[in-house]
Amino acid sequence: MDLQRIIVGVDFSEEAGIAWRHAVNIAANTGAEIMLVHIVDVPPANAEHADTPEGYSSEDTWLEAEIDTARQRLDDLCAEARHAGLTVTVHAEPGEPGLLLPTLAADAGAELLCVSTHGRTGYRRLLLGSVAKNVIRRSKTNVLVTRPRLSKSGGYNHILVPTDFSDLAAHVLEMAITLVSAQGVIDVLHCERAPIAARGYATTQSTADYVDQLRDAVTKRGDELIDDFTKRHEKINFIFRADAPSRAILQLLDDTAYDLVTMGSHGRRGLRRWIVGSVAENIVRHAPCSVLIVH
Repeated sequence: MDLQRIIVGVDFSEEAGIAWRHAVNIAANTGAEIMLVHIVDVPPANAEHADTPEGYSSEDTWLEAEIDTARQRLDDLCAEARHAGLTVTVHAEPGEPGLLLPTLAADAGAELLCVSTHGRTGYRRLLLGSVAKNVIRRSKTNVLVTRPRLSKSGGYNHILVPTDFSDLAAHVLEMAITLVSAQGVIDVLHCERAPIAARGYATTQSTADYVDQLRDAVTKRGDELIDDFTKRHEKINFIFRADAPSRAILQLLDDTAYDLVTMGSHGRRGLRRWIVGSVAENIVRHAPCSVLIVH
């Protein structure tokens, strides 16, 4: 995939700095341009304490000052990347970040939107902040939710690509190849549990025999999926797990030092746009590494 433009939403927090570093790493590897964006989060007019800030004659003058300050901070943030030869533009405007970032990404024709998460960490758990959650649920652009684990080798060193062999599968793998480092490894994973009947109910076939047959059939499909892509990147493996997808993916992420998960979302649009594919949302919430949701 030809990656030409990346949008990065920043709020000048430490977590947003992580999103910025991911974007710089990707741009250095792909030649993409970056648009660095800060949204001045303006409270609703009827919100408590929504009066004009002290020292300003009106909300408009306050907003102008906030936007000017944000643009200066954005310029400072991207100075090193520009000096290294990357093309970076900056943009600041008022609005609600979770609503405006997907619109800006779509209007700019970006192929990737990077956001951080301010979720609190806990045992095997990383919760999404509200901005990241809204961006994922509303965006038609591919969304990278960033976490601290980051390769410095000009691409991601080890990428996990869960697949269900849907129409989106090849596009997801295409994105992984775009982002992987020259010597990096891509593991394509398919998870499928044996039907209840094959787990000891109303059948004479043992579970082990059924799983072996399932593994053979799925591996054949997996090899067919990756066949064309191995001509462009040799280090692509196919893995099968006879387990529920979320559990198998998270277990594999615990056992292996992946620095990126690339997966499709089957979230619905329209009135049901709030629904992100349940597996994808679960992985974004719990993964210890960055997760790219491909649309």
